[in-house]
Amino acid sequence: MKVNSWTVCLGAFLAFLAITLMTDNIKWGFITGLTISVGGFKWIRIKRKEAKEELEYDERVNLNILQSSLYVYSGSLVLLLSYLIVSSQILNNISINIELLTWYLAITLFLGFYIVPSIIKRR
Repeated sequence: MKVNSWTVCLGAFLAFLAITLMTDNIKWGFITGLTISVGGFKWIRIKRKEAKEELEYDERVNLNILQSSLYVYSGSLVLLLSYLIVSSQILNNISINIELLTWYLAITLFLGFYIVPSIIKRR
């Protein structure tokens, strides 16, 4: 069976459904589905890159992608750390929602793995 984006989406949905039904908690199903979808799309991208090696990028482009991804991760972690320090030390109330933290980390990973490299390669 050939793995494509529909297969990954279907697998992520089925894993989400199965884990949610087994644990009666939608959080674990969401985390499982998100992990499968991010990992599957990353695997598809790597396989396409291996099969399509017609366009080679210079070392400078690869270095720029690495640096830009590092800037995205560093900025997002500084933002999260700043929020945690301000809420715990100044406000004396840590009111962080685990679902929002999961979304924040998922968006950060998506930006670093997919959006930033595609922008840098097009320049």
